[in-house]
Amino acid sequence: MNKTLLTLALIFAAPTALATAPSTHFVQVQDTSGNDTGTTDATSGDTNADAADGAAESIGENVDEAAAATGDAVEGAVDAAGDAAAAAGDAVGDAAAATGEAVEGAAAATGEAVDNAAAEVNEAVDPNGDGVVDSNNDGVADTRQFPWGLLGLAGLAGLLGRNRRPERVVTTTTTTGTDRR
Repeated sequence: MNKTLLTLALIFAAPTALATAPSTHFVQVQDTSGNDTGTTDATSGDTNADAADGAAESIGENVDEAAAATGDAVEGAVDAAGDAAAAAGDAVGDAAAATGEAVEGAAAATGEAVDNAAAEVNEAVDPNGDGVVDSNNDGVADTRQFPWGLLGLAGLAGLLGRNRRPERVVTTTTTTGTDRR
């Protein structure tokens, strides 16, 4: 914003600076007669006052032309600044539109990625889509398989609490002799 204000200040100050600066439009008038009093020159018949009036007229015309040229330059600069501002506004509008489209595209892509990830997780957890989780990852719902693990646990539970009984030693004695019946 500060650069814009500085630029405008310089543009509006230009006519004054150009009007006081020397340029090629100005004509320098020198009096070579050496007579500054306004008396009549014997060779030309003109007075120095008439020569001064002609020089002043010429300088006035040059100042008018410089002022007109300065005005045209300022108008051109203002028009160029307006065109540049319009182009900058269009560029900002286009950039904002492109950014909005990019954000919408990214949001749509993110939404699709989330949906795809959710579908892949559901497929991995419930491959046949019946709502039963496949915890052993063999592609078949666990409710449709024989629970071999539970059968093994039941067998181990059946063995719990039973100690091995010591072997019985059977001794047989033989008696020879009398029968006692």
